[in-house]
Amino acid sequence: MSDGTNQISIRKFGVLGPLRIWVDDQEHTPTRQNVGRLLGVLLLTPGRLVGREALIDLVWGETGCDQQTLYSTVSRLRTWLHRHIGITDAVARMGSGYRIDVPAESVDAGQFRRLYKTAQRETDPRRRIDLFVSALKLWRGPVLADLLEPHACPAVGELDKLRVDCACRLAEDALHYGNPVDAIEPLSSLASSRPFDEVVNAHLITLLGRSGRRAEGLRRFERLRVRLSEELGVEPSPPLLAARMDVLRVTRPMFSAQNGSRLCLLPPDLADFTGRDRQLDQIGDRLTGRTSPTSLPMVMISGMPGVGKTSLAAHAAHLLAERFPDGQLYVDLHGAGAHPAQPEDVLARLLRVLGVHPESLPESLDERTAVFRALLSGKRILLILDNARDVEQIRPLLPGHLDSGVIVTSRSRLAKPYGMHHLVLDVMDRQEAVDLLTVIMGESAVVADHAAVGKLAEVCGYLPLALRVAGERMVLRPHQRVAQLVGALENRENTLDEFMVGTLDVRASLMLSYAGLPSGAARLFRLLGLLDTADFGVWAAAALLGTSLPEVEQALERLVEHSLLSTTRAKGAADVRYRFHDLVRAFARERLQAEEPDEARRLALDRFFVSLLDLLGQAHCTLWDQEAVVTANRAVPPAARSDWGPAISDSRWLESELSFIVEATQQASRLGMHRVCWQLAVTGMFLFEALQAYDEWWETHQVALVAARAADDLLGAALVNAGLAFLCANRYLCDEAEHYLRSVMPVAERAGDEQLLGRVLTLSGWVNHTRGRFAAAHADYRRAIDVLQGIGSQGALALALRLAGSVCLDLGKIEAAETFVNRAIALADAHGHVSWLRALVTFAEVQVAKGEAAPARPLFSLVLQAAKELDSPHLQFWALYGLGSVHLGQREYLRAAEHFKAAVPYARLVREHHHHLRFLLAFAENQRRLGALEEAGAHLREAVAISRRLRSRPWEDRAVDALRELSSTDA
Repeated sequence: MSDGTNQISIRKFGVLGPLRIWVDDQEHTPTRQNVGRLLGVLLLTPGRLVGREALIDLVWGETGCDQQTLYSTVSRLRTWLHRHIGITDAVARMGSGYRIDVPAESVDAGQFRRLYKTAQRETDPRRRIDLFVSALKLWRGPVLADLLEPHACPAVGELDKLRVDCACRLAEDALHYGNPVDAIEPLSSLASSRPFDEVVNAHLITLLGRSGRRAEGLRRFERLRVRLSEELGVEPSPPLLAARMDVLRVTRPMFSAQNGSRLCLLPPDLADFTGRDRQLDQIGDRLTGRTSPTSLPMVMISGMPGVGKTSLAAHAAHLLAERFPDGQLYVDLHGAGAHPAQPEDVLARLLRVLGVHPESLPESLDERTAVFRALLSGKRILLILDNARDVEQIRPLLPGHLDSGVIVTSRSRLAKPYGMHHLVLDVMDRQEAVDLLTVIMGESAVVADHAAVGKLAEVCGYLPLALRVAGERMVLRPHQRVAQLVGALENRENTLDEFMVGTLDVRASLMLSYAGLPSGAARLFRLLGLLDTADFGVWAAAALLGTSLPEVEQALERLVEHSLLSTTRAKGAADVRYRFHDLVRAFARERLQAEEPDEARRLALDRFFVSLLDLLGQAHCTLWDQEAVVTANRAVPPAARSDWGPAISDSRWLESELSFIVEATQQASRLGMHRVCWQLAVTGMFLFEALQAYDEWWETHQVALVAARAADDLLGAALVNAGLAFLCANRYLCDEAEHYLRSVMPVAERAGDEQLLGRVLTLSGWVNHTRGRFAAAHADYRRAIDVLQGIGSQGALALALRLAGSVCLDLGKIEAAETFVNRAIALADAHGHVSWLRALVTFAEVQVAKGEAAPARPLFSLVLQAAKELDSPHLQFWALYGLGSVHLGQREYLRAAEHFKAAVPYARLVREHHHHLRFLLAFAENQRRLGALEEAGAHLREAVAISRRLRSRPWEDRAVDALRELSSTDA
């Protein structure tokens, strides 16, 4: 992101909640907790000095820390800010304190202080309310919630007090000059973080009452009264009691229905309607003209079957009855069924209700629409168009003026005519789901088995229709425990059989949407039931269906439009991913079993797994060349390769597929596809290594090892063990790596698998090199070269040659190193750009070792430029380290230090640990010559620690000897 120049345009720092930093809308957070805590404390008062003792107390607490630890943490913070945020010299030391020099306006706390002060000076009440709201919206939770305890320091206490003052002022102004609804959300957020603050809660209760949410206000008062009594042993304060009385005096809330003779065709409101407060607020704001007073008030509610669209629309309409005193109209358009209602028939029914004699009904659709709009002119009518099929079905039914309102529900995501507000209704959150079950089943039943009720909500997928079915079943069977129903839902093969009671039927609801699908989309829907993964990309659907990408993309969009699939996009990823709700997946698998022959299912799975293996192989060759320590992609024959994959141009696509690959490997194991299972694990290993996804690496290889052994596949088990050896070597677990290698080598030799043998010998050499066994590493590399050059594996051979050159440098065999590296460059040049750059680095290192630093400098500079273009941290480390070594050799110690320091953020990402150790030794030597003895010692102590983790005595001896020499210099 940053290469030492400041190219970042926008930086924002957030401390009003968990620590967050954004750079051009990309979020960053330090991984080290103490570094994050130090940054957060400094950001509380940007530009102001924080004393050393205060910093230690806030960052390390009672344990404290020594001066060196503080210096190291400050250094890590500066490095992190330089690398991720693109700023240097932001953390300044003055005397015994530190400050951070960033603009106060770039920190949300600074913005909050400015907005609040501006609001206090503002004389216009509406403008003042807007400023208060803007200030409070900056808060995401307690100050540095993930790092500091509440009121940990005066700055935190000051901000908390200002927040409370701001919220109370907002509440008072909203009640007297504005709309009480404006202040509800900021006060609710604050009340959640201060559950015993009676003044804040009193304001919130008053606001709820004045906004027509009396029942909610009274419930909040009662919950707070109980908590105060049970936990603190006190009664409500006068402000709380006054707020309750204020709610009780509100006799005509904003959204309450009026008595009187008016037209109402609404279905009955659900007495147990629960949750959806945020959506109700959005509907209310839109239909009462608060958000768009210049367009027809319209809301479209879309969502999957059973998510509660009709219930929400009806409940909102009942709450909004006062706003539409001339009546409420409702019509079911049957858009999800095989016979959707025709607009002219709907208009005929509505016109008769509005008083038009049947004999006077116009014939044409246009005439009926004109009469309908004329009858509604000047009236305030709320129209609900339930279960719409498409925009053309509803367009003739829309009123023509701003006084009426419209709510449309649809399973499909329709276009938005005339600026209609689109509300996508998702499943309930966990608490809403538990609340709904509580209302249906009764509080006593829930209290008796609260944990099981939460599990029941989870098994229902938080889908309102499924929750209602489950709740009604428990009501009908009061003798049954909730855990029994949970067990039945979890253990039955056909889960949907359990989601039927009376007229409530999840399967029937899903079948309506399924029946309306085109044949291609319906078949794709069924085949997607084969996947066990949480989400999937377009290529996976194309592989299952066996068709072109454009055709499958069209089918996927149909499934999204019918709310049978939802979409998601990983942060920074270009490609959309798709996912099932669990109950929709169960329905897809029912249709799969009922409509797809066994052979069709088998072929679809084969296409899927072959395509996944092929994509991993292509990505390997495209992004990492074919240079691999353990294995290349040889699992998929060229004839089997598909054209369904995405254009693989960077690693972000693979990052989004990481969990998918793990889940697919596990599914292959469950299906008994043992060879596919270990092939996926081994072929995807380059991805785990590149992303440092060590848990996923370990998990897939353990599953794959079991699969290979189950198939009695000795070679497959050897490849998996080789992958485990590579993983252990990456994690500094050299003893374990050697253990796995000892089991692989005999298998490779007996099988005559020279490709595997050559790569495992290379890995063995790498482990020996890491442990400082230079002669043994040299022997392994030489043997690997002999094997690999006979089988034409150029990528692996280039790697072995490069590593052989590297170990020759450590042995002092400069001429031999040059010979090996020249051969590696020749191969890599013909093979791939990345391999060539890596070989070029080693070639430049040879020149430095020969005392020819001048010609090495442009080579390292060339690699650095390419590394930035490729966004390769490994190459950036090698190039920066190399440039530092050049300047060190030329006694340009200050310039060397610049490059060494720039390399620090990348050093720990490099898998070749001997390079990391070389770097630390060189950096320490440079700082010793500069007289920065304390810093030099820190680098040498780190080298000692790494050497001991590797159990590498030769590297440890080098570091210890350098420490002794440093001590004598200091003395």
